[in-house]
Amino acid sequence: MKTLFTKIVLATMLFGFCGTASAQKWLQKLEKATEKVSTVTDNLATAADSAIVASDADVFCWDSIPQYHAEKILLTDEEGNVIKNEDGTDCYRVFLVDQYGNKRSTSAVEAQQKQLRGQIGQITKKVGKGAAVGAFAKIASGKSSKSDIAKGAVTGALTGALASLGNMENVKNISSSLKEQKALVEAYSQNFTEEGEPVDASVDPESIEDLGLKDTTTLSQTAASVQAELESEEFNNASNDLLDNLDSIIGAA
Repeated sequence: MKTLFTKIVLATMLFGFCGTASAQKWLQKLEKATEKVSTVTDNLATAADSAIVASDADVFCWDSIPQYHAEKILLTDEEGNVIKNEDGTDCYRVFLVDQYGNKRSTSAVEAQQKQLRGQIGQITKKVGKGAAVGAFAKIASGKSSKSDIAKGAVTGALTGALASLGNMENVKNISSSLKEQKALVEAYSQNFTEEGEPVDASVDPESIEDLGLKDTTTLSQTAASVQAELESEEFNNASNDLLDNLDSIIGAA
């Protein structure tokens, strides 16, 4: 099998460097020898396709990955009255909050996103390797048209190490979301402290486009309860069971 795989790789290189006509002659000679490889690959693809969401994808919920947005909160006293600053303006805080309502410090959010970027990179890298193997099989079998090579790449991806994750569309969506999240965190860091206070009186949260606060409803919360959240362990906690679970899936693949 090792020798056969070597021939496949050599044939692929020849196809790339020696031109279509010369390479095709070599591919025709290898057609019979590599027929079994192509058959096995196709069978694996069929099996992977039918079970593509049957294991880890079922227990891993992509929608549950922490996604942050900004929330503006007016601070109130225990009677519900909005606290005023010395200049008479409303006292407020802005926080990074996930879809479950958990406030997180900037450093915690950045740590989570760094971990997620690394995981997405690993997934893309592994699926890419699978696609290359599929393309090799198609080229070596003599089916070297662009459409066939593309199909071979898809086959390789399905039979790759991450076939069980099943949904590369989720990876694409998360990657796109991470770009927006990065802009959000950068805008937040430039204008607010870790405790959500504006860096100076000139900060206008609603005018900062990347915060997305223009059309949102301002919430209110007692100053005491906000302080309690800031002092809690969870506020600075960057660990997340869901991200750790994704790490274990990638590592096992």
